[in-house]
Amino acid sequence: MVKMKNQIINNTIRSIKHSFMRFLSLLIMSMLGVFVFAGLQATAPDMIQSLDHYFDLQHVYDIKVTSTLGMSEDDIKTLSKVKGVKEVTGVYQNDALFKADGDDYVIRLTNYSNSMNTPDLIQGVLPKKKNEIVVEEKVINELGYQIGDTITFENTNLKEEKYQIVGVVKSALYFNAAIGVSGNRGTTNVGKGTVDFYGFCPDSAFNQSAYSYAFLTVKGADQLTTSSHAYTTLIDTVISRIDAIKDKEEKARYTTVYNDAMSSYEESEERVQQTLSKTENELSNARKQLDAVKEQLTTSEKTLSDAKAQLDRSKKQIDEGYVKYNATLKTYHLENTDLNVQLNELTNTLDQLERSGVTPSSSIYSEYVALLEQQSLLQTLISTKSTLDEKNNLYQGSLNKYNDQYATYLDALSAYSKKEETYSSSYHTYIEAKEDAEAELSKGLEKVEAINTCNWVINDRSDYGTYSDFVNDSDSISNLSKIFPVVFYAVAVLVSLISMNRMVEDEREEIGTLKSLGFSDHHIMIKYITFSLLATLLGGLIGGNLGVIIIPKLIYSIYTILFDLEKFMLFKHIGMQLSGLVIAIICVCGTTVYTVLKELKEKPSDLLRPKSPKAGKRIWLEKVDFIWSRLSFSNKVTIRNIMRYKKRVLVTVIGIIGCSALVLSGFGIKDAIVDIAETQYGHVFDYDASAYMLNANDKTVDNIFDNDAIKEYVKIKSINTTLDATNVHLLVSNSDINQMVHFYDLNTKASLSLPEDGVLITDKLASLNHIEKGDEISFIDDAQHTYHVKVSGIVENYVDHFIFMNASMYQGDKTCNVVYFNTVKLSQTKQNQLSQTLLKNDEVISVSYISSMIEKVSNMLKSLDKVVLILVVLASLLSFVVLYNLANININERKREVATIKVLGFYDQEVDSYINKEMIILTIIGIVIGLIAGIFLTRIVVSTVEIDLCRFIQHIRCTSYIYATLISMSFTIIVSIVTHFILEKIDMVDSLKSIE
Repeated sequence: MVKMKNQIINNTIRSIKHSFMRFLSLLIMSMLGVFVFAGLQATAPDMIQSLDHYFDLQHVYDIKVTSTLGMSEDDIKTLSKVKGVKEVTGVYQNDALFKADGDDYVIRLTNYSNSMNTPDLIQGVLPKKKNEIVVEEKVINELGYQIGDTITFENTNLKEEKYQIVGVVKSALYFNAAIGVSGNRGTTNVGKGTVDFYGFCPDSAFNQSAYSYAFLTVKGADQLTTSSHAYTTLIDTVISRIDAIKDKEEKARYTTVYNDAMSSYEESEERVQQTLSKTENELSNARKQLDAVKEQLTTSEKTLSDAKAQLDRSKKQIDEGYVKYNATLKTYHLENTDLNVQLNELTNTLDQLERSGVTPSSSIYSEYVALLEQQSLLQTLISTKSTLDEKNNLYQGSLNKYNDQYATYLDALSAYSKKEETYSSSYHTYIEAKEDAEAELSKGLEKVEAINTCNWVINDRSDYGTYSDFVNDSDSISNLSKIFPVVFYAVAVLVSLISMNRMVEDEREEIGTLKSLGFSDHHIMIKYITFSLLATLLGGLIGGNLGVIIIPKLIYSIYTILFDLEKFMLFKHIGMQLSGLVIAIICVCGTTVYTVLKELKEKPSDLLRPKSPKAGKRIWLEKVDFIWSRLSFSNKVTIRNIMRYKKRVLVTVIGIIGCSALVLSGFGIKDAIVDIAETQYGHVFDYDASAYMLNANDKTVDNIFDNDAIKEYVKIKSINTTLDATNVHLLVSNSDINQMVHFYDLNTKASLSLPEDGVLITDKLASLNHIEKGDEISFIDDAQHTYHVKVSGIVENYVDHFIFMNASMYQGDKTCNVVYFNTVKLSQTKQNQLSQTLLKNDEVISVSYISSMIEKVSNMLKSLDKVVLILVVLASLLSFVVLYNLANININERKREVATIKVLGFYDQEVDSYINKEMIILTIIGIVIGLIAGIFLTRIVVSTVEIDLCRFIQHIRCTSYIYATLISMSFTIIVSIVTHFILEKIDMVDSLKSIE
């Protein structure tokens, strides 16, 4: 028995040496199958375990609890008491706006924690002071900031405006790649609606009374692989316990917030009323003082008026006296200008007459008396003048006194008027302040009354978009591992079947001899199983070890355009390698057992004779005389051989079909993705540029975009919403949006208009959430407002998720924050100039051109060439092995035939044509069918690897068919060249040897 085993082993070794190329082909087939299977099977676990390692390293949360009314310290304590919760930390979050190089950016700032979600410090130090900040590398790389620089934030809930950069960090909370369309860090209601960067500050930097949300870790979760069934079950268990206390805590939080708000309102109301009452009292006292002054002024005015009247009367009397005096004086002067002279002369005359004793005449006495009377009157006038002058002097003194008093009165009146004006201004100010205060109190009360019931939103890691995308992508790779290896194993089965069948047929005499010598079927079977098993083991071990190293690295290098882990790690996957090896053993050794068993059923005497060749027979083409008669002899032989060896032909065609389909699917994956940007931004979104706006009303927008370089523009209200955990952009506009966004019905491809009684949603969003036309959907915006709308249509879209709503349906603030616009044809320089012109307006936050976005996305997708390269190389290697193996089998089967035609005088070129012509025909047939099969394989693969954020384009370019055809044909040519040298070595003497 031992001797027999040794002889079988020695015989097996001789067979390996003798049929080394057959052994090598089986080895390579096994290696390729296990390489692809183990590599693809290991990729998804490596991706998940690398993410898990990264998350464990930074102590990333397991559960996130967000409250619509914020989280209090009491909420944190309550959550920490939930069974299974390991640690709870409250998080302050603030999305801050800042300017850099004239553009506006949004950075999401959260408080730094040493125990949870701990960022990895790359440069500098961690923040300690309230005006210190650490930022991600993107801020340094893209904006040119350095450690030590200062950033000034606008309109924030931070205690400071200026913050100094003290370090650079990397956080597992933001592991999406920081470039291109994957670069945004979430959505926000600040600025243009997306977060550009992230950073961390100490708790002392935030001016918030409550936490924005709470992060929780679960006991034992760090010992489990994230997203695994065990991990998910553990997290779901803790979430269900939080759900159990949710209602009670929500009510308690609402009561606290409402009571605090009401107390604050009442305190404000009391302070306002006290302030208003104090002001009223002050104004009342001022009014009384003014009224008293006014009363005094009125009395003074009356006194002055009476004094003025008295003065006027005195003045009148004096004036009348002076008039009378002047009139009398005038008469006196006119008639008695020389009264004294006359009186003196007359007196002298009387004296002389008296001295003379002459009695004066009566006329002289009469004249003298008249003169005396006039002299008396003159004295009276002098006395009157003196009296009048005295009265006039008194009047002047009284007038001066009156003028002084009147001036004092006027000063007092002027001071009163100023005080009256001041009082009036204070009073109006008071009235306005009172109205403003009452309006503010009314708004405050409305806000208090408008406080919604508290809602806790409980999320796990799967609700974090980037995390779920990563897990979904790893699942896609896992699904892919169920498709491609099937092709490789199927081809391996076919090739090994015909290869081992050929080997067994070649060794029929040896098998018959062994049976005749007493070797059992079991011993004979061991030889062939050992032959195929050794090839499979060696190939499988090589393929398995290489596969788990090469394929995961290559595939993850593709995903670096989307994700940025700290380190992609390779793990041991002995089980997967063994599984792939077992499958390969079953496929190869199974076909070996089947083939050998079929031969062992024959008698030794029959085995000692070679199989009778298949009888020749007419083929159907011979009946078509006008074709058959025109064929050359070699072509007729070729066609007969193809029809004669149907099994070999079938295997060859199937092998080429599989290889061609794989090559085409490689190019098809690239075609499905590479045109996404141009299709999205040329077919669906048809505008040249977009501008994000801030606080811009319609008139302002019209003024800003009244530019000769701008042909047309559309005003959009963009709102970030969530529909069943899917982030969605709600775009609100009127029918003008059809100028820039084209709505094509998903099924009919007909053009649609924006409905007035419903919304349009994009097809991938509908697919993910199982929404159909006519359904009613609900979604929530960032402000926690819920919308209930009807779906009027599902439209074609390729990037991101959108809901389109007519402005007539939208009940909120319709002020646009995005403007889509088309320009005249502009050079890059002119585009930059237009951007600068628009950005000079404070309302314009940023301007981006679609052309640059398409270019950026296209450059990113160039890395997909690696996918094509992987598939093409593997498929090409498989194709070469299949074609070479089958060609070798074909030659071995027909060695005597080839030797015979050589004896008959066929030249080497004719011999090559005799053999290779069949291969070329079969290759063409296989390629044609393979390209058709490749279409379906591509669709399956594309649907499998398609990510949630994008809709891949199900089309294959003509160039891809050409490339796939050329690659498949090139390996046929290579095999034909190799075959030529094999045919040259065939000895013509073999044709003369007896087969008996």
